[in-house]
Amino acid sequence: MDVAWTIPALADLDQIQDFIARDNPVEAFRLTSDILRRADAVLSANPAIGRQGRVAGTREPVLGEDVSPRVAH
Repeated sequence: MDVAWTIPALADLDQIQDFIARDNPVEAFRLTSDILRRADAVLSANPAIGRQGRVAGTREPVLGEDVSPRVAH
């Protein structure tokens, strides 16, 4: 399975990397590389994860009603 990242997703990851790089450029690169590698591994190993996407041939994550994203400051 080929994992295709959207431009907005990659832009978000770049912003995360830039933010972390202010304090630790090496760790910023390591972290964002690790995020991409692990996400690709999980999605490649589980191509049917999630539900059918709104765009043909895509999948979307399923989050329960009680799940919300958290931002750590």
